[in-house]
Amino acid sequence: MVELDRQHLESHNLVRSSPRPGFIRVHKRRLRSLGDIEYALLPILVPVLDDDANLDRALATIPERLVSDATRLHVGFTETRADSLWHKWTSLQNDENEDKDHAGRVRTFHNFVLSHILPDGVWDDDYRDNDDALWACLVACDIDKDLGEAIMEETFKRLREDDTCLGWIKDTVKMRYAGLEDIQRTSKRRAQMLSATYRGR
Repeated sequence: MVELDRQHLESHNLVRSSPRPGFIRVHKRRLRSLGDIEYALLPILVPVLDDDANLDRALATIPERLVSDATRLHVGFTETRADSLWHKWTSLQNDENEDKDHAGRVRTFHNFVLSHILPDGVWDDDYRDNDDALWACLVACDIDKDLGEAIMEETFKRLREDDTCLGWIKDTVKMRYAGLEDIQRTSKRRAQMLSATYRGR
């Protein structure tokens, strides 16, 4: 989140710290531009005490920063793999000769994550009618257990047959990352409005 926006939300108890390092908790009505519509049934005023049961319904846990180790966890990697990828990413940032990927594109955090999903030695396939093999692929890619179980839900079985293991992981990572980018854009717009308000005083 943009710092000015975060400070403003914190002053209204709409952003809280998280017990998970690198994460914060944000009121769902302040996640995106349509948050007040999406979560209209959630009261904007939430309890001050962090142990209140209603707090979990109202707050979403997100990475504190978009480009971070926490984001790798959020998009679906295990902690071990997230740490490994974060180490590789930070090493690349210190090497001026590694600012582009193998296709010659400027290397971005998002593209880097997508290009490092399939570890060496893991074979990508659609694994039609072989859920055990698909699960083994997800595990080999160090995908978080909750995400893996979501992909393996029976309701998605027909859809799973239309893509490969890598394709499913990439689509999910893209979707989760896009959600974080939307939150960042919304935060930036609020910060701009706050800044204009302060200048006008």
